Parts: sequence; C-alpha cells; structure tokens
Amino acid sequence: MGSHPEFTTDSFAFLEELAANNEREWYKANRERHREALEDPFARLLGQATEILTAEGIELYGGKRTMFRIQRDTRFSKDKTPYKTTTSGMLTPSGDKKEMGGIVYAQIDAEGGFLGAGYYNLSPKALGPIRRRMIAEPEGLQQMLDHLRRHGRELSMDMALRTMPRGFEAHKDSEVAPYVRLKSLLTSEKPGREAWLDGSIVERLVSMAREVQPLLAYGRVSG
Repeated sequence: MGSHPEFTTDSFAFLEELAANNEREWYKANRERHREALEDPFARLLGQATEILTAEGIELYGGKRTMFRIQRDTRFSKDKTPYKTTTSGMLTPSGDKKEMGGIVYAQIDAEGGFLGAGYYNLSPKALGPIRRRMIAEPEGLQQMLDHLRRHGRELSMDMALRTMPRGFEAHKDSEVAPYVRLKSLLTSEKPGREAWLDGSIVERLVSMAREVQPLLAYGRVSG
C-alpha cells in the first residue's frame, strides 16, 4: 500500500460543486468522479491508518466497510437535499461501522475537515458506569485529562446537560460535576485542506488514534 491516499484539488472541487448542485441528476453524472476523488482515497486513508496502528498493537480498524454513505436519510427531515457534502468514516475496535462507542472519526469537507475521537451522544444507561467511575475515582479522570492536555488536546464540554443527571444530584458541587453532566466524551481537531493534499492527514489521524488511547480506555467500563 502506498504512503499517500491521493486526495487532490478535485476532491474539494467536487464537494463545492455538489453543494451548488445537490440533486440526483448531477450526482449520477459525476458518480465516477466522486469515487475517484473521494471514496477511493478515503478508503486508502483508513486502510493505511489501520496498517500502522495494528502494527503497533493498537486495535483500530477501518476501510470501505467503515465509511458512511453519501446519501442522506431525508425521511424525517424538512431538508430534502439528497446528498451529504462530506465524506466520512471511522476506525473502530471491531472494524464494524455500527460500533459507535470508542471510535476515531474522520471527515473531509470543502473547508478541510474534522477528526474526532471518543464516545458520542451516549445513552443514560451507557453513561451510568462512566459517571460512577468519575465520582469514585476522580484521580483517574484527571490522569486521562492530563494525558490529553500533554498532547495539546482537550475534552469537549459542548454536549452537556444543564443540570446533574438523575441519580447524581448529590454530587452537583463535586469537582467532577462538569464532566458527570457530559453526554459525550470527545476530543477533536480540524485539519486544513493542505493536510489532505500533501498526505499528512494519515499521520494526523494515526497520531490522534495513538494519543486518545487513555480516553477510549476510560469509556470501557461496566457495572
């Protein structure tokens, strides 16, 4: 496998043109272009990252199977435009796209893109053990946060409840209360276009996957 996923300026041109022509006839005429400019390079990106990480003993897998379709689900949306103006996919512990916990996510869009890692929009049931661990072992939470910060990363505080979740009200004055209110455990970065064009997006994705291992491990609690 080569060292460069081979994104090009046409990768971004396609996304810009799709935003201006988001209709089935236009996409049908440009389907092969989409494959060459975005789908194939993105699958290579995930595959190359998988090769590097698994060689280091980090069990995260991705490829065409863990990419998301360009077609939007418009059944319950007022916005009926048929296509997403992004290409995205994941690295997961099982190599299964349905696995939404403890993953590393990549997305390319017309402006550049987005890399993220962690646990997104967990259910109260899934969050219960994590929240109990935060309260019982605040030092473990701090160690994970300190690790992220040493690598220039922060846990996002955006997706949080305004008040303490049910069953945790007694801990509203705890130092870990802001983290107990979180609905997601995420960290992210925004690579610019150049990272995709010069191939450094592979190392950006791999570096994120390495550096978030304590975050991914932190969410794997039960009971």
